[in-house]
Amino acid sequence: MTSRISSELLAQLTPVLGSMARLMASQQSITAVQLSTLLLGVGLEGDPAALEELQRWHRLLDNLRREPTAELRMATVEALCLRGLPEATARLAVSTVADAVVSSAETVTAAPLRLRVSVERLDFGTLQLGQSANASFKVEGGPGEVEVESDQVQVHPKRFGAQGGVVQVTVQPPRGENGGTLWTTLKISSARNTLEVPLVAEWRTQPDEGRAGTVAQEEQGRAESGRVTKSAPKRKIPKAKTASAHL
Repeated sequence: MTSRISSELLAQLTPVLGSMARLMASQQSITAVQLSTLLLGVGLEGDPAALEELQRWHRLLDNLRREPTAELRMATVEALCLRGLPEATARLAVSTVADAVVSSAETVTAAPLRLRVSVERLDFGTLQLGQSANASFKVEGGPGEVEVESDQVQVHPKRFGAQGGVVQVTVQPPRGENGGTLWTTLKISSARNTLEVPLVAEWRTQPDEGRAGTVAQEEQGRAESGRVTKSAPKRKIPKAKTASAHL
């Protein structure tokens, strides 16, 4: 059984606990060289009893860093107090280490992923007049939302969570009978950045190829029947004059 260090040595060593806790809060662990440097700061370098006690404190705080539960916080405070440290000093060191670990874990969990989509553009090609069309793409890095700039475009869902998802896109044909081209952009936004996905679709009247061929033949026939072959104009032959007899 290891006895506690003397009250005089403990008084010299107590300030090191706070310094060690702050170092552990800012990095994974501390090295033997760092422990020796801390002892050098309080004039206890080369003291084996001081080094052994400091290593014990380090093990207690390192266990807490690995599992910063409320139960282990209380147990670590009690253990440090059993080593003769003041309760206020022990609680401050425990809070410094445990709170830093919890805060770091929350930051990593809450940090959003970078926004990504599975397509660079949506091209629906040429559609028949009155025809609608559907497409989809995957999105990652939420939460976020999808914005549209045209009444002809519908998306579902408009919002997506942290896990992303699949966005369905529907384009509606323009009104009227003349067709047209749709050029627009989908804006996908998250807390970190915004991406734009161009969208294009064209509606065109496509005539019946069989009917078009019949009409062309009819027009060619009419053109051929309308041709006129011109003949040379007839020459007028003057009537012969009847000569009268001169007696």
